[in-house]
Amino acid sequence: SALHLREAIDRAEHVLAIEALCAAQGLDFRAPMRPGNGVARAHAIVRSRVPHLDADRSPAPDIGAVRELVHSGALLANGATQVAHA
Repeated sequence: SALHLREAIDRAEHVLAIEALCAAQGLDFRAPMRPGNGVARAHAIVRSRVPHLDADRSPAPDIGAVRELVHSGALLANGATQVAHA
């Protein structure tokens, strides 16, 4: 049971990392429009580890870098801080 849970968590972190990368890329294309403060902060956190995708490259290193952010709670902590100050 515990091993299945660990696998499910690993997969969820992987999916969340991909979602965060796609969201960051999408936000880059919406400039000069600005997102809300929480989304802007999450975008900055992702971009602090992964540059904008402007040429074809393997996404594996980017996914790994953002997955570390998800696993560490850095993106979640950002959201909780923004909600607490709203």
